[in-house]
Order: sequence, then structure tokens, then C-alpha cells
Amino acid sequence: TIATAPDDKPIIRMERIVNARREAVFGAWEDPEALKHWWGPNGFSITILERAFEVGGVFRFIMHAPNGMGFANRVVYREIVRNERLAYSHGADIDDPDTFQVEVTFADAGAGRTMVTITSTFPSMERRATVMGFGAVELGKQTWDKLAEWVETRG
Repeated sequence: TIATAPDDKPIIRMERIVNARREAVFGAWEDPEALKHWWGPNGFSITILERAFEVGGVFRFIMHAPNGMGFANRVVYREIVRNERLAYSHGADIDDPDTFQVEVTFADAGAGRTMVTITSTFPSMERRATVMGFGAVELGKQTWDKLAEWVETRG
């Protein structure tokens, strides 16, 4: 996974080639049972509270840390283009002023592989610095490693 964070924009972009077809990679984002296996860094798990995979739909979940702490999350889908693109807002499961915007693209990388690009846009440079400070890039890389492992072993 390659991560970049430009000095002049409140974004973090991660790119990864996954050894699986776009349909399989997109399907891992669509299927709630798959999400339970790969969403979150190493040692974390999720409990899904609500999931409507449609534009305007909500995905609410608790992310459980290895130390037992739980973090309530809410995703609201803004755009879904099957096998090509997802766009959503992601924040705490409250009216969160730190909610950030995420765009995920799935591009054919040839030979049955998929280039996944995930761009997170934060409400400010300060907020991006805060999430980078608690290790969001490394934790994100762990998550995308789990995604790749999940789809590569399932086709």
C-alpha cells in the first residue's frame, strides 16, 4: 500500500494493487459478512448495527479495539457505481464535526488485478494532522492488507 499526504491539502490517499478482479474487490465492500473479516486494523473487529448499501444509506458499526474499547462509527453513502466507485462520509455515530469524505475507486490493473485508490478528505489540515498523529496511515495500511488477503483468497 502506498500512502501520500500532500503538504497543501487535507487529504490522505492510499493506493494498492489487489490480486483479484474488480467485482471481487468491490464485493468485499458491498457484502456485510466480508466487512466483518477485513474492516479495521489488525486485532480490531466490528459489530454492524445498521447497513443500507445504497445512495443515502447508512452503515453504523462499532469498531472494537484489542484493548476492549469500542468506537461508534457512521458511514453515509453519497455515490455507488458498481465495481467502479464509492463515495461516502465517515465519522463518529453522532453529529460529528470531524466527519471526513472518502472516495474509493476500483480500476482494472490487468491480469485479473485491481488498483484500489482510497482518498480521505478531512475538514481541515489540523484534523488530518490529528488522525495522522494517532497512526491512521499505518492502521489504514493494515486494513487494506486485510482487504487484499480476504479477496485474494476468495477470488
